[in-house]
Parts: sequence; C-alpha cells; structure tokens
Amino acid sequence: MRAAKWAAVVVTVVSFGSIASAAEPGWQPETPRWTWESGAAIEWAEPVGDANDVRLLVATRGAGLHVVDAKSGRSLLSAPIIARPGVVAAPRSPDGGTQVTYCVDRFQAYAIDLGPPAALRWRVGTWPPEVGPATAPAPDPEQVFQGDPEQLRRIVSAHACAEGLLLFRDDGRAALLDRATGRVRWELRLARSPTARWHVCGQTAALLWQDAGRLEAALVTISDGERRDMALSGEVSWPAWSALTEYGLLMAHAERLSLWQLAGLRWDFKTDSAVHILAGTVLRFDRAETTTKGAGTALVVFGSTDGQLHTLDVKTGAFAWSVKDQADTPAHWSLVRIDDDLLLAATEHAMHVRSVATAALLGDIVGSPAERLRDVARSGPVLSLVWLETSGPRPGLRVDQYDRSAELASGAPRARHDLGPAESFLRMLWTPDRAIVVTRHELRAYALR
Repeated sequence: MRAAKWAAVVVTVVSFGSIASAAEPGWQPETPRWTWESGAAIEWAEPVGDANDVRLLVATRGAGLHVVDAKSGRSLLSAPIIARPGVVAAPRSPDGGTQVTYCVDRFQAYAIDLGPPAALRWRVGTWPPEVGPATAPAPDPEQVFQGDPEQLRRIVSAHACAEGLLLFRDDGRAALLDRATGRVRWELRLARSPTARWHVCGQTAALLWQDAGRLEAALVTISDGERRDMALSGEVSWPAWSALTEYGLLMAHAERLSLWQLAGLRWDFKTDSAVHILAGTVLRFDRAETTTKGAGTALVVFGSTDGQLHTLDVKTGAFAWSVKDQADTPAHWSLVRIDDDLLLAATEHAMHVRSVATAALLGDIVGSPAERLRDVARSGPVLSLVWLETSGPRPGLRVDQYDRSAELASGAPRARHDLGPAESFLRMLWTPDRAIVVTRHELRAYALR
C-alpha cells in the first residue's frame, strides 16, 4: 500500500451581501458565498449529481479526489480518495444516474457515492476472470492496484451510463462494470488498440477503435453487450470528433462531416479543400425546440475556418442554414452550441447570438482587446458572459448578464458582477443557484442576482 499525504482543505463561508462598488457605475463587486481552498493545486473540477443537489468532483495534484457540496462548500468525504496521476472524470449520458459518479486513470476505475455520506463505492484495477454477478467476486474498494506500468493493461476510454461504467482497455477488452458492485456484467474481446472512444444514446452505446490502423465501429446494447459491427467502407482515419444520435454515428474530419449507420454511409457533407471544420471543442449535438424543420428536429452545428456557421439536419444531412461571421477576418470559433432556441457562437473576444429557427442575429457582443470571453451560461431568459480582463496589474473575472428580450440587441448588460482575481483561472461551473470560479488554488461560489 502507498503512504498518503493529505493536503489541507479550508472552507470559508461568507454571509450574504455585496461590497459597496468603488468601480464604474453598474458594477456589483461580489462577495463569495463560500470559498473552498486546497493545499494542493487543483487539476480539474466537474459538477456531478442531481441538477437540484449538485456536488463538485475535484481532483488535486497528487491524485486526490474530493466531493464538495455546491451549496455550502463543505467537503463530503472524510478523507480524499487517492487515485493515480492523470485521473479524469468519466463522461456520462444525461440518463447516467445521479447518485454515483465515476473516474478513471490509466489503470483503475473508481465509483464514488455522492452521499450523504460520500464514499468510495468500489475500485477496479484488474478485471476478474469470470463474468456475471453470480460468479465474479466483488472488487475490494480498498485495494490499490500494483504492478509494472509497462506490463499493466491501460484504460483508454470510459463512459458512465445508468447501468454502470463502460470501459475499453488497450488489450482490446471492452466491458460494462456494474454500478453497484463493480463486477463485470459482460465483456467483448476486440483487436488491441491504443485508441478508443465510447458514446451513449439511450440504451445503445457506440464504440470506436482501431485495428491495424483501420477505423472500426460497433453498436452495443448496454443491457447485455450484444455487438453489431458497422460497415465503415473507405473510412480509415480517426475522427477529430464524433457523437452517437438516434439516427446514427456522426463523425467529423478536417474537411468532412458524415453520418454512419449499421449498413454504411447515410450522408456526407464536405467542405472546400481550403476550408476546415473546427472540430473538438466547437462541435455540439443538441435537440432544438424550434427549428426550420419543425419542433424537435435534431441538429448538428459547427464552425469552419472561413468564419461560417453551419447547421445541418442530423437525419438527412440537409442544410437548415449557413451564415458567415460579419468580421473582416475569419472567426476562430472557441464555442458553438445550441441552447434550446438560441445558437451561441463565441470567438476569443465576441459572442454572437442567433435564432436557431431563422439564423437571425439577436445580439453581437464584442469585448475590448484586453478582454477574453471564457464562458457563457443561460438561465431562463438571462445569458451570463464570463470575461477575463487582462489590462490591469492583476487579471480579473467579470460576468455580464443580458436579458434576451431587452439587452441583447443593444449590447448593454442589465447587470455586471466583479468576481475578483483570476490568477490561475481554470473554468466556471454553473448550478441552478451558484456561479463557481475554479482556479488552481480554490473554488469560489457566487449567487448572481
């Protein structure tokens, strides 16, 4: 067993109220409702749990995992869970359950009860030889997996679902680990692959992997592991982005976006040779409430290097619309997503808000050269834009709030909130009643009104 050194964690709770503004008119310098400080550097933080009872899963340097209550800032674990370096939160589907969250590092998987009380439910480092709840022993949650890293089988992809945790190891074994016990419910044996990717849509999962450099994909029934291979004729390169939809598997390459079904290619969108799709962080799949194709149409939206925004019907590949950014130079999109009936598209210094139904520009909010747009969130009719200000002696964070019906067109926010210093800023987290600043050293929670 490894000796563990626990980093000190300090929680400061502050009473309600705001500091009197000494800045420009309209600013509201905010006092955090609580602050969670860590003696070890914060690597990442993710919101987990039920939407009305959000917990924060936090990883600190030294591979410590913490569970923090988003309302109070209290640590919910009696001691951090020690993982291996490189531990990450497993992606989850919307119906992936709320009381358990999962993490993986290169060699182990972890299931964490969110409580109360929060606790490590199980830890799996080696898969038992037998498969099934009747024969496979339950993993020991206190076991620390030992072995030569050069010889250990490495986890290369994971995805949480309601039934448990889907895994793929580099030796070609794919499995579903049971939510309650960590036992292997079913297992698939495929080609060895250093790269793999899981997606989940309802009760079906899609698995992408490589066999001798050739891209392979299969649809898997989550309940029993039934595998159906997809016909990917001529598709040889690894996609920059992919997503499983009810109509098939979307895959994006630099100059191509396509939908694949079991029988093969359903549709194929190609850009001009000099124009590349900006994949990865900017491609999103959502279901819009109101679109040109009728209520509930599934759309995929993406930006391209020529500054255009494109929206396609996922089922048919037909254009819903395509528009070009108004700037003189092509936009380098940092965020593109559909949020109900709005399309939000951001560059480093500007936010463009359009109607999904008509592509009409509803708002074009541009920051100064010293301001960088870091995030956007929507709560009802209110959009919150997070700006990182770099002009002063210390970087700071500001949130500008816009009411869609009034302020978007004018570009004048209804409220501005100063969220304090932003040294080592990592990201923002949003809950129904909190805006949480994550830096390398602390979490700060605000109630923006």
